Amino acid sequence: MISLKNLEIVPMQEEDVDAVFAIEKISFPFPWKRNQFVEELKNDHSRILIATIDHAGGKKVVGYICWWTVADEIRILNLATHPDVRRKGVATALIRALFTYACEKGITFATLEVRRFNTLAFQLYKKFGFAARGIRKGYYPEGEDAIVMELIMGEEPLEG
Repeated sequence: MISLKNLEIVPMQEEDVDAVFAIEKISFPFPWKRNQFVEELKNDHSRILIATIDHAGGKKVVGYICWWTVADEIRILNLATHPDVRRKGVATALIRALFTYACEKGITFATLEVRRFNTLAFQLYKKFGFAARGIRKGYYPEGEDAIVMELIMGEEPLEG
């Protein structure tokens, strides 16, 4: 059993890429390539936070969130948690950290796409006040539609 009592949210570093990529590969049917994470670390518009826990005498990466900041908008690109810690608050902690960043930077708008049939992710984002605003037909590589979700910060309570 993994304990989350020492959960810490920190910026991703290059040495974290392999751990993040491992979570990516087991989380998505069409995962990002390892190099995409490396490139996002170099992108001035991109931010990646990781969730770590104390484990076996060191730190273990158990989740991550990646987004772009452009003007007063955040576009969430990717969020995943390790299967061993799913539904235990890691994704919620990552989203709360993103909102802390958004408040500090004066961000007022956030958007993302979520797979049409990813009910758990859809519910997580709804909990934070995101609302479905449209559908991108055939958005994912195998043809699944994406639901476009948006949040105007300050209009809805960001409880999570």
